Amino acid sequence: MKTYKFIFFDADDTLFDFRKSESHAFKKLLSEFNLELNFENYIKSYRNISDKLWLDLEKNIITLNELKLLRFELFANKINLDVDSETLSKMYLNFLGECTFLIPGAIDILPYLKEKYTIVIITNGIYEVQKKRLENSRIKGYIDGIVVSEELKISKPNPEIFKYALKKFNCHDKSSALMVGDSLTSDILGGINSGIDTCWLNSNNNINYTNHIPTYEINTLLELNKLL
Repeated sequence: MKTYKFIFFDADDTLFDFRKSESHAFKKLLSEFNLELNFENYIKSYRNISDKLWLDLEKNIITLNELKLLRFELFANKINLDVDSETLSKMYLNFLGECTFLIPGAIDILPYLKEKYTIVIITNGIYEVQKKRLENSRIKGYIDGIVVSEELKISKPNPEIFKYALKKFNCHDKSSALMVGDSLTSDILGGINSGIDTCWLNSNNNINYTNHIPTYEINTLLELNKLL
């Protein structure tokens, strides 16, 4: 086992429970327009739209600003909601920033890791949301810093965002860094492209159909206790 000094974590669905947060924020958004009775159908439609756009962002097909508006423009058109996408986006992001739900094990493993490593979040998330969530969360005191793609206008898996994090936090030897994340196409591929060891958080026991092979694979965050 290598001796690491820096642990880079993804945020959504690695430390923060994004699906739960998304569901909570989206329901509050629908309630503003008395649409919450159709929540299950509407969130399924929204997620189909949003998930595809996030993949497009990873491939540099669209920008984050375009994603923020386009997903609500497409959703509003689909359900014939006469509200502009900018208004919907601002309301949703405000609700999302209030959600600090954590992935099981996050609050337990971080105190252990904090004693041994510099802990940094590298996220493709939206700046205002990620900063607000971290500031209000129970894990704030265990995080040494955060790198948000929107700030840099660079998204994972682009290796430049990892190079930025290495430089910013004075990690002069990338072999001393480990990237932990749930996404094979952003976290793991990004780490591989950057020459950084990777750990895939495979919470749902998914089969890896990609060519992106992580250095390690875990099913829960608590397994980092044995790995590190």
